[in-house]
This record gives sequence, structure tokens and C-alpha cells, in this order.
Amino acid sequence: MRGCRFANCPQALVRYRLHTGTTKSRALRRQLRLTRAVRARYWAGHMGMAARARHAAEAALLLAPPKLVWRAFVATAYRAGK
Repeated sequence: MRGCRFANCPQALVRYRLHTGTTKSRALRRQLRLTRAVRARYWAGHMGMAARARHAAEAALLLAPPKLVWRAFVATAYRAGK
């Protein structure tokens, strides 16, 4: 917002092992709430339709059972290594 520029690197640079006992899985709802809050505060005016749809889907996930939230997170956030 103050002239900083960001970009995504298209290559996977790290392999990350996920399982239900990790801290990330236990704190996933908190992380999701905080991520949504940051996005709403700083990026709300810059989100396109796809980003708004994802933001709404994340709100719905907060109402879902924890296992469903975990599965959705793994399915969308990480790709299997080659």
C-alpha cells in the first residue's frame, strides 16, 4: 500500500510435511481468522472477484467442523512434490 511490491514465485522451493498433530493444524482456525482480518483491513479495496470469493469461503470454513477445515487447507495450500 505504500509502494511495496510483492510477487509469487511459481516454483515450489520447500517441501512441507503436514499431519494433524502439528501446531499449524491445532491453530488453524486462529490463523484463518487473523489472515482474514489482515486481508480485510489492508487489501479489501484491492481484491478482485476471485479474492473476494476466497475470502467468503474462508468465512464459511470458520463455521465448518475442524477436520473439514484441515482438509480444505491441505487441499488448497499445498501441492504434492514431484
